[in-house]
Parts: sequence; C-alpha cells; structure tokens
Amino acid sequence: YLLNHELIGKISEAEVIAMSTIPNNQELCHKKNHELNNQDEINILARTCREVVGNVEILKDYQDKYVDLSDIEKIHGDLSVHDCSQIISLNAPRLDTIGGGFKIKDLTSLVSITVPSLQNVHNIEFVTLPLLKDIDINKNIQQLEKLIISDTSLQSIESFQNVKEVNTLEINNNRYLANIDLHVDIINEKLNIYSNADQAKVNFAKLSSTGDLSIRNAGSFNLNNLEYVNKSLDIIENSIDQINLTKLKKVVGTVAIIDNDNLKDINCNNLTHIEGGLLIINNDNLKNMDFLPSIHTIGGAIQFDGTFHKVTFPKLKVIKGGANFRSQSDKFNCTELLEPLMEHHVIRGENLTCSSNMKNKSNLNQSSVTKISYNITKTGKATGMKESMSSQIET
Repeated sequence: YLLNHELIGKISEAEVIAMSTIPNNQELCHKKNHELNNQDEINILARTCREVVGNVEILKDYQDKYVDLSDIEKIHGDLSVHDCSQIISLNAPRLDTIGGGFKIKDLTSLVSITVPSLQNVHNIEFVTLPLLKDIDINKNIQQLEKLIISDTSLQSIESFQNVKEVNTLEINNNRYLANIDLHVDIINEKLNIYSNADQAKVNFAKLSSTGDLSIRNAGSFNLNNLEYVNKSLDIIENSIDQINLTKLKKVVGTVAIIDNDNLKDINCNNLTHIEGGLLIINNDNLKNMDFLPSIHTIGGAIQFDGTFHKVTFPKLKVIKGGANFRSQSDKFNCTELLEPLMEHHVIRGENLTCSSNMKNKSNLNQSSVTKISYNITKTGKATGMKESMSSQIET
C-alpha cells in the first residue's frame, strides 16, 4: 500500500510501524485526549485527520524541537503545550479552528508561534514563554473568552488588534512590550495590565465597558471612551501625569488611585456613582482634589492621603462609609472641607477624621498640625460637633 502510493521516503520508519496498528481513521481522529510525544506521532495524526475531535496535548516529555501540525484544520477541543523546555517553534499553517483553548505555557526555549489561518478560538493563554519574539496569528479574530499574554519577549501584539469583545484580558510581565494598542469594545470580567516595558503606552481608545480594571506600571494610557466599570478600578504605580476618564459615568466597585508619583491632573467630570470606596493615596503631585464635580453617591468609605491643598465635592449627597482625609500640606483646611459635609449629613459611616499641616489661626489651636475627629450617629448626624472640633484637635 505504501509503495503503491509513493509514500516511502516521506514518512519515517516509526510512522510506518505506528500506522500499521491503526484500526481506522474514525478511532484515531475521535478521542477525548490526543497525547503526543514526538513529531512522528503528530505527522500520523495530521495525515489522517483534517479535523480532530477532542483535546490535543503535547506532552512534557516531547522529544523534538519543533511542533508542526501540518494539514490539521480543526481541533474540536483544547490545543495545549506545557512544560516542554526543548521546543523552539510551533507551526500550524492550516489550523483555522480551536474549539476550546489555545494554551502554551512554560516553554522556556520557544521563539515563534505561527498559526496564520486561525479565526475561531475560545481562549488564548501564552504564559511563561521568556524567549517568544514572534506571533503570526490571523488578525480576524474578533471574540474571545480569555486572552492572556504573560512573561514573553514580544514587542508587539498587533495580531489581536481586531478583538472586539473578551471576558478576561491580561497582559503582564512582557519586558519589551512598549505599545499595547487594542481595539476592544467590551471586556466583561477583567482587564489587567502591568509590568510590561518601562513607560509602556496603553491604548484602549474604543473600550466602553469593562469589569475589573487594573493598570500598573504604565507610562500613559488612553481610556477616553470608557463609560462603565462594572467592578473595581485600580490605577496604581504608574508614571502617568494625567488621567482622562471624561466619559466615565459609573464604577460598581472601589476606585483606587495610588502611588502615581507624576500624576498632576485627573478628569472624571461625568462620574456620578461609585458604589464601593474611594482611595486616593500617595499621588504626591496631585494638589487639587476637584476631579469629581458630578459625583453624588459613594457607596463605601473615602480615604485621601497625600500632599493635596484642596478637596471639593460640589454635588455629593451621600458617603455611605466613613471618611479619612490626611494631607501633609500646610494649605489644606480641614474645617472648610468637613463643615459642609456634616451640615448636610453627607457622611453616613461611623468614622470621620481629617488632618493637615495648616497652622490653625483660630482660638482652638495654634499648633502646626491639626487633627479633627467627629463621632457620627447611625442617622448620619454629628454629635456635639462644636465640642468635638475643639476637644479632639490634636497636636
């Protein structure tokens, strides 16, 4: 049979032996798990099956430096390669569909992934591939459940620019990735960007809605079209000098803007609801906390800590938690901030404190450091406000 079809010389002796034991194509192509130890076994599968039903797994003791899926066009399951330190490249020139996840993890020698025809896949996870420099994937992929790119040497992720919707998107620890520019519209569960190239530019100009959002260690970012954060928003340890969230209307969780040393300006003019807490901490160049002119509901506690001069909430109606304002500025006036909040019963939590380095020129205290504490009843009213202000101002 082999001689008549002129296949001698094109397949190895190991393949001939293996093929002689195969009962039929149906049995080979339809398995729950296709576990492959070497390229010869892949070649047998590829020559027999254009479509593979079940998961395809390259085992950790895989014996060759290359993975070539050759003529396989569809895998109705996961394609996974884990813990194979000797593999240099993965090539699947005709593969257009992966019914489950495309999971490449812990391949410390992998340099390239080439899957130019891939259009349909649920999850892509490329994790701990420290030498990976090249990805060639069809740019027409528009929807994913999960996209994770972590610990690679990639300089570009252009292959994923046209993804429009994804549940989870994580891009982290890619030390040469200086430009993260994706056209995604909706992220349902989580967007997590951190520890990529120094001063990395992060551009999600079309993103309108996301679940958890966390950006760290970025040089700049564009979220100008973002309207809804359906969980928490964290902007932490970036070198950005401004935050523009001009279309943001609502955050369902907590807002945390922390340790952004160069940050001078925040614009959240249309944000009206924060259902969790609000933490603005250690942004040393942020002097005026006037970036929430439309906010009227904060569902958790507030903590402001830094060197700010002024805090204003012109439309704030309710803070359901407590509040702590602490500034090292000698221009920040605690009384100016707190009296209107107390007068209108804005703060409903049980704790309210404020401290600054302003010299108090009233007859209450001549110290250079003041701390004011109020006791709040469950109705949101201050008890003994004048007495509290005088008796609890501390040096």
